[in-house]
Amino acid sequence: MKYFASGITSTIVDMLLRGMLGFQRSDDCREFYLTPRSLGSAWQGIDNLPLNGETKLAIRVKDQGRTTACTLKFSGLQPDLNAVMIVMRDMRAGTEKQVARLKLGAQGEAAIELEKINETRYLWKLQNSGDKSH
Repeated sequence: MKYFASGITSTIVDMLLRGMLGFQRSDDCREFYLTPRSLGSAWQGIDNLPLNGETKLAIRVKDQGRTTACTLKFSGLQPDLNAVMIVMRDMRAGTEKQVARLKLGAQGEAAIELEKINETRYLWKLQNSGDKSH
C-alpha cells in the first residue's frame, strides 16, 4: 500500500480531508470512508488523491439540502475493480446496511446522493461488478 508522505504533512492533509470531505482511509486498500460534508451549493473537492499504488481518486461534493451529491472518479484502477458498494454505518446503534452498489462508468466515474444522518458514516468498497459479497 502506498499512501501520502509520512510525518506532519500527511497528518495535516488527512485532518483536512476528514474535516472537509469526510474522507478517511481504511486498513483495506480497496475501501475508504467518505461521509461528505459539503459547505455549500457549489461543487467542492479534491483531485489526484492517492488511494494505493497507481490508483488515484477525484472527489466532488455539493449540498442538496437533505442530501449531499457526490461524484467520484477513479484512475489507475486494476481492471477487475469496476464497481463500488456503499455501506451506511450507524455508529450509535452499531449497525450497517448496504445503501447502493454502483457500476463504475467507462472513465471510472460514479455519482450518488447520500442522506445526511447524524452519527452515520459511509464505507465505500471497490469491487468487481460480479462480486455480490459484503
